[in-house]
Amino acid sequence: MLTVVVPAYNEGERIRETLSQLTSSLRDVEVIVVFDGDDHTPDVVRNYPVKLVVSKERLGKGER
Repeated sequence: MLTVVVPAYNEGERIRETLSQLTSSLRDVEVIVVFDGDDHTPDVVRNYPVKLVVSKERLGKGER
């Protein structure tokens, strides 16, 4: 199985197209969206068959 991790900081207006393409074109894929922003991105992500991880603190791209 392939796992795709999508970092999302305030991507509510742009993430729909990405998730639509990932979930419709790839088979046997796990998509994980990691959100650490402060917009409505989680509401959008919940409409797709993906895993959502929400962090209450700003992690940045290099945080573990």
